Amino acid sequence: MLSSELREQFSRALQAAKALKIEIRERDLIVYSRGAEPPAFISYIASLHAGLEVTVASTAEASVHILPYSERPRALIFSTSQKDSRAVSAAITASLSGSQAILIAPPQPPLLEERLEVRGVERVKLPTAAPVMTSSLLALMSAPRLMGFRDNRVREEIAALESALEWSSKGLEGLRGGYDLIAYSPTTRAGAFYYRDATGKREPVPIEALPALRDGRALALYSSAEEGEYREIMTSPRRAEAEFLSINADPVMAALYSVLYAALLAGKVI
Repeated sequence: MLSSELREQFSRALQAAKALKIEIRERDLIVYSRGAEPPAFISYIASLHAGLEVTVASTAEASVHILPYSERPRALIFSTSQKDSRAVSAAITASLSGSQAILIAPPQPPLLEERLEVRGVERVKLPTAAPVMTSSLLALMSAPRLMGFRDNRVREEIAALESALEWSSKGLEGLRGGYDLIAYSPTTRAGAFYYRDATGKREPVPIEALPALRDGRALALYSSAEEGEYREIMTSPRRAEAEFLSINADPVMAALYSVLYAALLAGKVI
């Protein structure tokens, strides 16, 4: 399941992420375009576990329903597209609303980059190769500090990310594969959306929706901390075929591991 090519692609994404830097702060608005859900959800889960009050929203939600009516000190906009007018528009709207706007995205066409510069939008430029994995790793490495002993443990795992793909591949041993979608918990939303885009398969659903799923094969991913929330669904009759897999890790790390699981199942680093 773990090919040398996949390992090399992951290593390049990790090195690219290490060259970049973002910061998540109290009351930040975390915004995502379609395709950039993984880094946004990783940032969101990490912020919640650090005790920060942050909001996560799509570009449409941010531009139309949040920024015009709510003062936000900063807006971090994630995009993985090389031409994303919605993300650019959200960043400009944030700037015009008085927020510090940071667009985390690959290089945009010159005209769009010029508009961003004129409006004072800060740029964090992702590589054009594997922007989803790179930004997901960046989001994890930029996680706010946790309280107590958990922070030391998480930082140690972040420092050992070079071997994380190898570790993750062992966690998938025994699975049948060939899933139509990944069903997600709050922790594993990042991996579910990564799988959608890496495979071109169906939209992911929350694990709670599995009993209503009529057909297809699903892998339900959740962190060990969430296991108690889903016991009833695991044992109840379901219309669709589903396998359940717990990620035995701190929820902050499990969010990133869900992305690595999805990359391994898809056989692709995007």
